[in-house]
Amino acid sequence: MKNTCLVFCLFISGLIPSLTGAQESGKSSHLAETAASPEMDRLAKALAGEWNTSESMVKSQFFPNGGSRHGGSHIRLVADGTSLFAEFHSNGSAGKLDGLYVIWWDKPANIYRVFVCFNDSKSPCKLRAQLTGSGTRSLTTTKRWSTAR
Repeated sequence: MKNTCLVFCLFISGLIPSLTGAQESGKSSHLAETAASPEMDRLAKALAGEWNTSESMVKSQFFPNGGSRHGGSHIRLVADGTSLFAEFHSNGSAGKLDGLYVIWWDKPANIYRVFVCFNDSKSPCKLRAQLTGSGTRSLTTTKRWSTAR
């Protein structure tokens, strides 16, 4: 349960800003590298750049008092455009969260794969999720996550 909540926070810290248009004004979302595939190009156009992040946690077993965090994320294409790399840092009443994730397109499986690392001394890094592209503007996770709007 703990790891799922942390991974959720990690992934959402990069995904939600792209959906809500929260990219910092004045910062360039220019892609420094060219994407190696149309799938990585779509993902990079949606997520690459400097982001302010904000997380809100409802009361749960993992967050008995609820909580929140605020921070930032830097997301860019790496490895000759084959992978998207995100580094993030946030802090607040829900505690400090630092980490990274790498997303790449697994062409034979026709899915995005996600590898994450975060400040969890028991299990810092894992291959955590698979994302399927369902069209050009949406992603569906293989995990059950929900977000409040």
